[in-house]
Amino acid sequence: MVRAKPARQRGVSTQGRAILLWALGVFFGGQLILNIVIDRWWPDARDPRHGPLFAAKLKRLRYRLAEHPDRPIVLMLGSSLTMNGFHSEYLNEVTAATAAPILAFNFGIPGAGTIKQAFLWKALRERGMRPNLLLLEISPRHLFDPGPSADAELEPPEVRMTDLAALGRYSRNRSNCLFSWLKERWLPASNCRLGIVNRLGNSWRPSRDSDPVLCLLDASGWLAFPGRHSTEARRNALRQFHERLDRASPDFFQNYRIWPGARRALAELLESCRRDQIPVILVRMPEESTMRQWYPRNMEPQFQALVADFCRTCGARFMDAHNWVPDDQFADQAHLLPGGATLFTVRLAKEGFAATRRANE
Repeated sequence: MVRAKPARQRGVSTQGRAILLWALGVFFGGQLILNIVIDRWWPDARDPRHGPLFAAKLKRLRYRLAEHPDRPIVLMLGSSLTMNGFHSEYLNEVTAATAAPILAFNFGIPGAGTIKQAFLWKALRERGMRPNLLLLEISPRHLFDPGPSADAELEPPEVRMTDLAALGRYSRNRSNCLFSWLKERWLPASNCRLGIVNRLGNSWRPSRDSDPVLCLLDASGWLAFPGRHSTEARRNALRQFHERLDRASPDFFQNYRIWPGARRALAELLESCRRDQIPVILVRMPEESTMRQWYPRNMEPQFQALVADFCRTCGARFMDAHNWVPDDQFADQAHLLPGGATLFTVRLAKEGFAATRRANE
């Protein structure tokens, strides 16, 4: 015979379950709120590699906009090739004495391939940034499809919650990407704790850039490639890059193919600019001649066809600068030294901005 529990015991049990459920709700609700805060205001906590640089560049951009609110904005978005190659402050100084001064800004972020650029652009637009001209880096290497390992380059844990839907469109395996994100972000108080501690610590300390790279950025986001470089150093860098790329993506040198996810991300970025009537110039960055010799024969036709399609459907223009700069102005396969950055930027402004003015007339 089973005896019924006393009413008091049943009440205590029910009350205990209610308290437990309330505590779990508060806990997971707090994690959700923390995820929202990290996504919206603390990119350095979510993305410890690139977040501090994004925050620092956004701060500098807003400061320059406050300084020159009436100047048209020329923003270049890209990877470290852009960060070292687009000498934005030089353009600002040169045009300041003319009748048409501009505000050029370099928003290059290391490792920002095509998909990362799409996420960066969305984040900038959400923060009210609307340039008068967008220069967008485009690279055959960033468009290459390495096969099943491609999704690893998406870095799901660093993606914001609001970008998860886009991440699913760009990846081959949506469930794996979502699982990777949840595994790292379901408990941000633990998994992002170092970034959160650094963020809170920086808010209590005097304002300064603790990262040496941030200290080297100029007022317009450009980073001069540091150090002294010789021909031998460049050759060593080329050899090491070739070895790394061959290990990671051996097909790159034999059978080039475009990653559908990268193509989709670029298409959505360009479509958003077309809707907002923001002119876009796709810029193929300069490359050292050895790098150009590595490309397989089937790469250039695919790349040019892709660019032509976007120019036709999205109204973008294309500037092919891959052979604009001599080899002695490179530090490695594609990163420009300060002299090379100035050469590239001057020609980009001369040919690109003039064509933009003619198109708008």
